[in-house]
Amino acid sequence: MHSSAHIHTTQASRIAKRLLNHWKHKFEVAESSDQLQIMMPTATISLIPQVQALLV
Repeated sequence: MHSSAHIHTTQASRIAKRLLNHWKHKFEVAESSDQLQIMMPTATISLIPQVQALLV
């Protein structure tokens, strides 16, 4: 199954960083110049900050 979300916000980078910091204590995380990832046991969540949105 593949799910996605498009969250309209002007603070996408800030929100993505907060989510990454929240989950890094429990799961492996990765950060690159264009996206952040949270590797959960059954899924990998990609957070892609845009100018006016956060793509999940």
